[in-house]
Amino acid sequence: MKVLVMGGTGFISRRLVDLLIKDGADVTIATSGRTANPYGEAVEEIKVNRFDRISLDENLNSPPFFDIIYDMLGFRSRDVYDMIDLFRNRVGLYVFTSTASVYSGLSGTISENEFNPSAMKVDKPGMETNYADGKRNSESVLFNSAAFPAAVARFPNVLGHDDSTLRFQDHLSRIRKGEKFIVPETSGKRNYVWVEDAGRLLYWLGKNGKRGAYNGASKENLEVSELIRKLGEILGVEAKIERTDRNESNSAYYSRNDYILSTEKAEREGFHFSPFMTWLKDEVKDFLEKDGKSYNSAEYRTHLY
Repeated sequence: MKVLVMGGTGFISRRLVDLLIKDGADVTIATSGRTANPYGEAVEEIKVNRFDRISLDENLNSPPFFDIIYDMLGFRSRDVYDMIDLFRNRVGLYVFTSTASVYSGLSGTISENEFNPSAMKVDKPGMETNYADGKRNSESVLFNSAAFPAAVARFPNVLGHDDSTLRFQDHLSRIRKGEKFIVPETSGKRNYVWVEDAGRLLYWLGKNGKRGAYNGASKENLEVSELIRKLGEILGVEAKIERTDRNESNSAYYSRNDYILSTEKAEREGFHFSPFMTWLKDEVKDFLEKDGKSYNSAEYRTHLY
């Protein structure tokens, strides 16, 4: 199985590539080269600017047919248009990493069919002004314009000791320092996804030739103060939480309303997510052992928005 991973050294990507290597896949990673290749000769590395069409043409025009392409770095519809054009007849399945942000404006327990990318049209590719619109439009372009089959993984906040957004590390550091978290009197519940499960879901989608959209998240859901308290308990520190009557919080994990991704579809088809507290304890332990070292793969997104 010949596989191309666009952005193979990032937060989720490293978990995915490790699984592919263990499976015996012939793996090529396409990276900017800013992060060192951690796999050595186990993969082929192509250095390319993912967001420059000329660079894509120059560096990815010659490789042969890929059974699977994993796009970990598409943020705008233009990014996906470029890949559709470049690999029109050279890929068996395209797996796109998306986000729960495509459901922005919804609340409650949300299933995949509550956002249908095929039902929307993108008039001006690449004109998005925020992350959610960029991912929505990317999905729309993929499902409406690609000549090859595609699958999409939609993730909420991804948790891990080396979170590229630094949110997880920030929460743990603030709890250890005794800093106070401001949380509204009423706030919504949400679920998260373990970075290892995110990598496993992407691998599973490709390995099993899945098509369409799949939510990826923990089955458990909790309000932000519950998460903060649990992190404190694992650290052995009492987390400080102050309630407010304002609808604002100094936690990046705060959600005003319930925002829970249903995982029924993936579970029904045979994928099982890891128990929340088991992996949460492991990631806090890794944070303490490795001091929250982060490999920031979110630089381009930050630059855009």
